[in-house]
Amino acid sequence: MQVSFGIKLGFLLILVFTTLTGGMLFDSYRYASQVEMDDLIRSHGHVARTGSLILNEEAREVIELLRDQLYSRLPEASEKQLQEFISKSSQGATEPSLHRGVSDRLQAGLEYQTLVQLLRRVKAGSRGDVNSLQIIEQKDSAANCALPLDELLAVHASESAMRGVYLAVPIPGVDPAVAVMFLADSNYLSAAGGPAVNPIGNLYKPEAFFSAPFKSGKATMSDWYTEDSSPCISVMTAAVPIKNEQGRVIAVLGADYPVTAFKARLSELKASSWRMFSVSLAIAVIATLIISYWVAVPLGKLREGAEQLLRQDFSHRVNIKAANEFGVLAKTFNKVSAALGDFTQNLEKLVAERTDKLSAANELVVQLNSLLTQENAHLGAEVDHLIDLRKKQLPYLNEAIEFGDYSLNFHYLASRSVCGDFWETGRRDDDRFEFCIGQVSGYGLETAASALQLQAMVRSSGEVDLAEHLVDANRFMYQQNVRVTNPVFAKLMYVALLPSHIEFVGCGETPIVFNRQSIDELNLTEMSVPLGLEPHIEAVTSRFDFDNNSVCLLYSAGFRNAVLRLHGEQDVDMTATRFIQLSGLDKQSPASLLERLATDPTLADLQDDIAFILIEKKGQV
Repeated sequence: MQVSFGIKLGFLLILVFTTLTGGMLFDSYRYASQVEMDDLIRSHGHVARTGSLILNEEAREVIELLRDQLYSRLPEASEKQLQEFISKSSQGATEPSLHRGVSDRLQAGLEYQTLVQLLRRVKAGSRGDVNSLQIIEQKDSAANCALPLDELLAVHASESAMRGVYLAVPIPGVDPAVAVMFLADSNYLSAAGGPAVNPIGNLYKPEAFFSAPFKSGKATMSDWYTEDSSPCISVMTAAVPIKNEQGRVIAVLGADYPVTAFKARLSELKASSWRMFSVSLAIAVIATLIISYWVAVPLGKLREGAEQLLRQDFSHRVNIKAANEFGVLAKTFNKVSAALGDFTQNLEKLVAERTDKLSAANELVVQLNSLLTQENAHLGAEVDHLIDLRKKQLPYLNEAIEFGDYSLNFHYLASRSVCGDFWETGRRDDDRFEFCIGQVSGYGLETAASALQLQAMVRSSGEVDLAEHLVDANRFMYQQNVRVTNPVFAKLMYVALLPSHIEFVGCGETPIVFNRQSIDELNLTEMSVPLGLEPHIEAVTSRFDFDNNSVCLLYSAGFRNAVLRLHGEQDVDMTATRFIQLSGLDKQSPASLLERLATDPTLADLQDDIAFILIEKKGQV
């Protein structure tokens, strides 16, 4: 089902508005609640740590004295009871460890009552009013959950900010993270006058936050939770370590704070955020309906006009009077419709005129194509003649010659673009055989002429040193380039075969030597720049000794391009080993490779000459 643009636009605007508004409100609510939580934790922690200072040096001595009395009253079977309590109880569980009579006697003692009064003073210190120092009676801390929230908060405001304050001590031989026991509690008495709700020696399986101060010696604060006795009240507990004069933790002071008022503020903040979001959503919907109407109605008229135009009804006009972009677009649309109507009325006349002009132009194209065909035939014959001439000037073309332990193979495929690859032989006697391989940049007659001239210079140089050959060739190319508009440059490498070694001088593609064991590029010393680029060059001769049954490959850039293109490879960091493997010269004959390069259809439009020479040094295997 196709949905109109107006509906899509309206849905998008509502989505954008609600996403932005909801995101901002959510972030504001999260930030405000986190700030209030941090302030609540910080303030409760300050109050708890300050309250712990009521337990002065004398009180801490009382703590240690009462703790020792408690340890001495533990029954003989307390260890077994403790293990069962640890293994079967969940976090936060409690269980008496003393018989009621024993705990009643300890709780009636002066030490216990002294600590209870101190704990009640810590609790009373959080009241809004301050009373004179006197015996403080226990008040029932249970809440009437039947009261409305406002009345419940009012009751809390009139009472102490703390619901309960108590002391816990470690159990001998037990990790405080596993279990501790209560030493004193400000609210230890039962409201009905029965047994103590939290008697001395009461076992407790603590949460991690409560056991941490025993080891770290630092105060901690819990998240809020709900008490079983008052499910409508949520509290947070601060745990503050109590240390003796030696700095050892002897007990942990726990203080429970109600956070019902804080939760009420968060609920109100959440409700306010939802109200703001609802108002924003309503505004977004109304604004979207208005904007969609402003856009959908003009678009509908424009669509109707386009449909009439498609039916070739050029008399239809779009009626939009608004002075905005839609009005401008409607005026433009009407002008286009009128122009198309005028154009179609004169179309037949225009077509006839264009047909006559095209017929005349077609006759002229036929004549030009005929002339071009004749010129191409003539030019093709000239190119064939020039290529044939260059082939005849190459000595030992596609032949093998012998010189001492060396066997040389010369191979060449000419390009129809008339390029400048060539080779030439020079001095040859019983101890030395010289030849060169070169390539001239560019295509066409100038390139072929430069290649033939360099080849002639090498042929007529006689017994001049190879380095001098290269200097003379560079001087010739440089003088030629000074006199022409489009200069050409050349790479030329001279090679001298001697019974004991081979000498190289010049520049070109780096020769590769390979045999059954290895494939390596020769590291030629200071190869010169291309010829004709600078007036003077320095030619340095490199000498290499080849092992028997090794082959040296000399080649042009065209040969390298052809091999890579034959296999669809890119010339990026191509190693000598990979290049020889692609050429197949380590496994097949040069003639086979040459035949494949000549007949493969992927090389039909190759514009470079293909020239390569193989020098094989024979010997005993």
